[in-house]
Amino acid sequence: MFNFLKSFGNAIIVLSAIGAFEVIRFVITVVTTIIGLF
Repeated sequence: MFNFLKSFGNAIIVLSAIGAFEVIRFVITVVTTIIGLF
């Protein structure tokens, strides 16, 4: 049971890390697009 919870926690950490990376990449894309307009 403990191993299941540990692996579940690791999966959440990995997913949140991927989500944060996607958000950062999206922000960078928006910023570069705005800079490109000026």
